[in-house]
Amino acid sequence: MGGTIGLRRPRRSVPEMPGGELVPEPPPEPERPVPGGLAQRLLPLMMVGGAVLFVVLGRGEAGTWLFGGMFALSALGMLLTGGGRGAGARTATMDEDRRDYLRYLEVLGGRARETAAQQRRALETVHPDPGAWPDVLAAGRLWERRPADDDFCRLRVGRGTQRLAARLSAPHTGPLESLEPLSALALRRFLRRHSTVDDLPVAVDARASATIWVEPDPGATLDTAPDAGLDAALDLARALVVQYVLWHGPDDARLAVVAPGAAAGRWDWVKWLPHTGHPSRSDAIGPLRMVTDDPDRVRRWWVDEPSSGDRHLLVVLDGAADTPGAWAGVPGVTVLRIGPARGRRPAVSVLRLAVGAEPTGVRTLRRGGPGGSLVGVPDAVTGAEARALARRLARYRPDGPADPGGPGGPVDVRAPGLGPLLGLGPVEPGAIAALRGRRGPTERLRVPLGTDAAGRPVLLDLKESAQGGAGPHGLCIGATGSGKSELLRTLVLGLAATTGADELNLVLVDFKGGATFLGLAGLPHVSAVITNLAEELTLVDRMADALAGEITRRQELLRAAGNLSSLAEHDAARRGGAALDPLPSLLVVVDEFSELLAQRPEMIDLMVTIGRLGRSLGIHLLLASQRLEEGRLRGLESHLSYRIALRTFSAAESRAVLGVPDAHLLPPTPGSAYLSAGTDELVRFRAAYVSGPQDDPPGRYRGPCGPRRALPFAVAPVVLPDPAGPAGPAEPAEPAGRGRGAGAPSVLDRVVAAVSGPGPRAHRVWLPPLEEPPPLTAVLGEPVVRPGRGLQAPVPAGRAPVPVGLVDRPYLQSRDLLTLDLARCQVEGT
Repeated sequence: MGGTIGLRRPRRSVPEMPGGELVPEPPPEPERPVPGGLAQRLLPLMMVGGAVLFVVLGRGEAGTWLFGGMFALSALGMLLTGGGRGAGARTATMDEDRRDYLRYLEVLGGRARETAAQQRRALETVHPDPGAWPDVLAAGRLWERRPADDDFCRLRVGRGTQRLAARLSAPHTGPLESLEPLSALALRRFLRRHSTVDDLPVAVDARASATIWVEPDPGATLDTAPDAGLDAALDLARALVVQYVLWHGPDDARLAVVAPGAAAGRWDWVKWLPHTGHPSRSDAIGPLRMVTDDPDRVRRWWVDEPSSGDRHLLVVLDGAADTPGAWAGVPGVTVLRIGPARGRRPAVSVLRLAVGAEPTGVRTLRRGGPGGSLVGVPDAVTGAEARALARRLARYRPDGPADPGGPGGPVDVRAPGLGPLLGLGPVEPGAIAALRGRRGPTERLRVPLGTDAAGRPVLLDLKESAQGGAGPHGLCIGATGSGKSELLRTLVLGLAATTGADELNLVLVDFKGGATFLGLAGLPHVSAVITNLAEELTLVDRMADALAGEITRRQELLRAAGNLSSLAEHDAARRGGAALDPLPSLLVVVDEFSELLAQRPEMIDLMVTIGRLGRSLGIHLLLASQRLEEGRLRGLESHLSYRIALRTFSAAESRAVLGVPDAHLLPPTPGSAYLSAGTDELVRFRAAYVSGPQDDPPGRYRGPCGPRRALPFAVAPVVLPDPAGPAGPAEPAEPAGRGRGAGAPSVLDRVVAAVSGPGPRAHRVWLPPLEEPPPLTAVLGEPVVRPGRGLQAPVPAGRAPVPVGLVDRPYLQSRDLLTLDLARCQVEGT
């Protein structure tokens, strides 16, 4: 297996599941006929009787018979048609209402079908077929589920019928006999047809069940043997494990297998999965594989491991003895048990899944054990498919969340080197000079910090925004072990390699012991390295005086150059031919500034002054700390134009720096960080590594010198063979200048040596404090030989004041002689 690849998880884009409620309108009710009164029923009879009398009492003429007959027929028609009450109109209205209601159900059915289609798309996306894992890898969705996601540890078990995502409810209606019959029948068919959706993925929540028991269903097969259908149960169990390792990263989800005897061979493929590697225990070939025949051993591995947090553990029990008490009360553990119950009665809390087969060969899945409710068709993954996936995942390791809005994918977990980022080969003086010669004015103060997911350099430009940069001032926060010190060293070395001391000076302040800037004092750019301020707080006041004096000095230089308003005008005047000395930019890096402000809160005023005047005076300020306390940067936030966040202690600190909690979710890999420059989006990058030998970044293990041995990659723990035994071919010797052998200089040492040749040196902003009495020669100078007098101090003859000491003037960045004029004083005492 080659080198590992870190996987940056993608931002999830989960299809929206439809919701809401569909409530059909009730069917129409036919209009009830209202019976008429007695007079209304007798009136037609009276009309018929009148017609008869009209004919009988008439003169027998033809017209009398004609009109009397018509009159009688009209009365009889009124009687037969309900007395003129509109029964035919009611029938026509009912027919129209029925047609309208059927059309309404057809339209509502279209909405239900659209909801079902959207539900199917969402479930097929979230829970695809486990056998389609190559498509998941190709889409960059590996390990996309996190503990905060709703579908974390939800595993698909098969396909079956589910209820429509939008709740379909029957309307409130009157008695059945009062409804229009055809419309009521159409409503019943509508509810029966659209309330459920067939052939949808069915998933179970592994976190909600302490035990998932996958067992064969002999009653669904022609074979009545106790182990009948075990292969189908194993196929479903493998499908569950494949989904578990496909959707969840090993930092959130661990896998252990307990398989004694012959069952162990069925799970040999899990040794390739990074999820089975123990987080802290290892053997000769890497992390210890959590595969054993003892359930209690897995329990001890999990319980004894500190800071499990939201992580989940899936324990596969295949043929192991039933030990439910071993996992009682252990949070974050789900046991996946495989095999027949064999007369045992599982607890009610156990989720039982029975897999059987119909005589036609179609597999079935039942919930609740054999004879339980039918779910549908179970999923199946063969041993060959599972092994292929495990070998594909063997090289991946988690490397934190993805860039906001960016796709996920593999990244190189090795820290980049500074030389390749700068376009250098071996770091040597000639290469440094050539690099500076290739850089134009726009690249001044622009250096790479590391690489992004695609391997492209991530650049930080300290110039102000008006000159196309992200500066001049910034903030860097990173917890212990996040790589903050290494990032600061990378920034300083990158600036020193690309910029001369006549263009940039550095003031490096470490409130604590000074390990951050150890070895950088030899750079010609360094004006001061101020350390151990926590032990001598008086030095803080001295540093404040020195920085305040530097502000005044630069203001006076600009005023003397012709009342120039900024360093940019000063540089322009020099390029125009003005006889002006160089005025380099000054970068002040303060590490552990939070503790500095906790001890000396008044220092915030000086930092605000630098933030306000530094833009015009060419002074850049970078504040770094492990923590960022609320309100610590009062008045300074508006001046910090770029921010760098490595892994933080809490999500609140990440929000205070970046506005989002992403930095808290970064992996523990040193150098993983986000850069926020102005209004641009966050840039995720891996900082370069400069404290190790050239071309040998951390993360690449080099064992002790000696012969290389081939060891088996097995499930069981592997120990190193006896050194006296047969060995494999010896490893070729390392070329000179490579590896971590003794005497190999680091990248930091190489850069400092390459830029420390002859040339201008930085202006001394900080002079060492006068801790020891100065020697006499430092006050009087080297003695000279005077004729007739011998050795004498080189002072003017006469009554000149006598130098007796040195005066420390940090504000003026100088030391003056302390003199004593004995001619103008009186001496008392002996």
